[in-house]
Amino acid sequence: MTMNKLVYSLVGSAALAASAFAGAPSDKSAKEVAPQVAAPEEDLGLTLGVAYDSRYYFRGLNLANNWVSSSLDWAIPLNKDLRLDIGANYGDAAGDVSRVGTGAGSTFDHTSFERLQLNANLVATLGPVEVGAGFRWYDNMGDLKKILDNGEEVGVNVASKLGPVNVGVGVYRDFANDGQGWYFEAAVNTEIKLCDRVSLVPGANIGYGSKYNYQLDVGGFKPQSNTWTDIDLSLALPIKLSSRATLSPYLAFNFPLHALSAVEDNRLFGGVSLAVKF
Repeated sequence: MTMNKLVYSLVGSAALAASAFAGAPSDKSAKEVAPQVAAPEEDLGLTLGVAYDSRYYFRGLNLANNWVSSSLDWAIPLNKDLRLDIGANYGDAAGDVSRVGTGAGSTFDHTSFERLQLNANLVATLGPVEVGAGFRWYDNMGDLKKILDNGEEVGVNVASKLGPVNVGVGVYRDFANDGQGWYFEAAVNTEIKLCDRVSLVPGANIGYGSKYNYQLDVGGFKPQSNTWTDIDLSLALPIKLSSRATLSPYLAFNFPLHALSAVEDNRLFGGVSLAVKF
């Protein structure tokens, strides 16, 4: 996952030691917690990213294994306190057989899954606080398309620092759920400098759904109705390869809660991402 994207998975948004919002994200994985190294002043605001995740979790639900993704994000300054973040992300389950849900309640398998995500976010800096508001659209492709609808949602995010700790909260309205689905997230992390080029970033996030069903149409899987969804604990190791490139391996643990615990087990997963600024 990369920075400068509309925060849809706060594993990363709150994280940002660089005070930028992450994408998607969560809807992406826990590697987003890794802070990005500041690029030289003459950069164009573009970030190109490639990543691998052993599991692709979307708000606590494992949609695919061996997830390979690429992204392009552009942070466009409008004035000194306002910027527009736009981005695109494409991911593929690399053709391997994966499973949605790993617990005893699992009822559906798939052999392929791809997702294209587009987002735009207007971010204002208000003293020590960043406030973002934007829109995200995603197109689900492959075999999982049969049971997973496309999605579109608007979101509002707030991120700041409390001493050495990055904190963030977000709320999202999902129009794919008959305009009724809401999702809430909160996240914290901190950066521990090991040396000039390497940091350690422990983090945690938690999600809460209200009439939220992940756009799934599967018998036996009930919408999340006013309940906690999952807790993620993560540990990233961002490594500054150059003034523009950062390599970020990570490990994370997903703890499904309430309704998700019927279709998901507690799982350790991990991956690595490479982000290059231009």
